[in-house]
Amino acid sequence: MRIVIIGAGDIGFQLSRRLSQDGHDLCIVEADGLRVRRLNEHLDVLMTEGDATHWRTLQQAGVEDADLVAVVTTRDEVNLLACKMAKKAASVPPLLEYAIRN
Repeated sequence: MRIVIIGAGDIGFQLSRRLSQDGHDLCIVEADGLRVRRLNEHLDVLMTEGDATHWRTLQQAGVEDADLVAVVTTRDEVNLLACKMAKKAASVPPLLEYAIRN
């Protein structure tokens, strides 16, 4: 499964680690260069460094071809906007939007 995870903090890192171990094709989007380096040192995943509220960053991460998008940053405004952009890019059910409805 092709999964894009936006946010590489504690939750994003643990989620990435688990999904990577399960053999999923992952791309992580993170704005903080230190977190990008941390993930690159510990996991074999594709990284996109940039702001998840910019369309070009989401395109580089391959959000249009993703089966699932998990948005787990620490900033609510980024989470909401990234979910809306991902939903518009492809008929992908972003996890945050699902969590808000339930």
